[in-house]
Amino acid sequence: MPPLDLTRDAVRQAMADFDKVGRDAFLAEHGFRPARQYFLFEAGRFYDSKAIAGSHPRKHDSSFSTASAPADALVLAQSDGPSVPAPGQMPR
Repeated sequence: MPPLDLTRDAVRQAMADFDKVGRDAFLAEHGFRPARQYFLFEAGRFYDSKAIAGSHPRKHDSSFSTASAPADALVLAQSDGPSVPAPGQMPR
């Protein structure tokens, strides 16, 4: 599958939307369940990476894959963005 056309601005906007409506509402709005393994971490908060990537306007495009969503979001986190916590640091 081709990667999503995500930008840092799109990820940051999704994170702002997540903060505004709250986790449960954000996940429900975009049709995701809570993350179990992959998160983004920014300013003391954890964000479900699939939901952040999947909230992108192309989420219904046939190229979207929930399997690649964490990688798509995490690639943007590599520089000047949210960090990717180690597995032992993630919320349960």
